[in-house]
Amino acid sequence: MNPLLIEFSQKLAPVLKARGFKKTGATWYRNLDRMIQVLNIQKSPYADNFYVNVGIYLKALGDELRPPEARCHFRFRAESVLGADERFELNRLLDFTQKAPTSDRYQDIQILLEKSALLWLDENSTEQALWKLLQTPDAHAFAVRKGARDFFSERYD
Repeated sequence: MNPLLIEFSQKLAPVLKARGFKKTGATWYRNLDRMIQVLNIQKSPYADNFYVNVGIYLKALGDELRPPEARCHFRFRAESVLGADERFELNRLLDFTQKAPTSDRYQDIQILLEKSALLWLDENSTEQALWKLLQTPDAHAFAVRKGARDFFSERYD
């Protein structure tokens, strides 16, 4: 694994462990009753830029214990649940080719992740919450697999 990716993951470890996540490679998993929440740190193959990918894997629709983010039923990038200014700031912080705007880049990233991906995961930790999300105009911001949409339609419609 890339040394910068290792450092990034280590710096995020305290906040993610405190929220019940466990790490495998560059991916963190939180195993809940009916779902697995996934947070993946992806490094660009072309430069020292990072992306934070977030997913939810529904246990009712599969039996994977450590699903890659790409196979999750709900997926999005962390910045997509932030306002425009904070989205710009997070993207700037995740671009390690640029000088950090503050002295503690990792702490600033942690704060923005707590406001975005981690808060979103906390708020959407039940099937009922995900079903409600699918009924809102905000649902377009997330990649949702057809199987998940069908599951919720059959179960909650």
